[in-house]
Amino acid sequence: MQQKLSLIRRLLIVQTVLLAGISTIGGYAATATDMEAMGGPTALLPMVIILGVGAALALILGWQVRWMALALSASGAGALSLDAWLLRRRDRQLTMA
Repeated sequence: MQQKLSLIRRLLIVQTVLLAGISTIGGYAATATDMEAMGGPTALLPMVIILGVGAALALILGWQVRWMALALSASGAGALSLDAWLLRRRDRQLTMA
């Protein structure tokens, strides 16, 4: 019973990351175009997909749970920081124009 509850908890935790990664794979060209339009490095997109989907699958399977959770947290924080930096840079360019 405890193992089933643990699996359900892990599924609930990673569902957003896993679904986002799968949809990114399906719409790879559109995501790359969006990243490029925002000034983001499109070369990082494959790494983002691999990290998101891979870590989510590892969490579901219960493999290296703490390290995978840390990797997802760090990548989320890094993505937020990069988004904020790119948006600030774009806003500065718009106000200077």
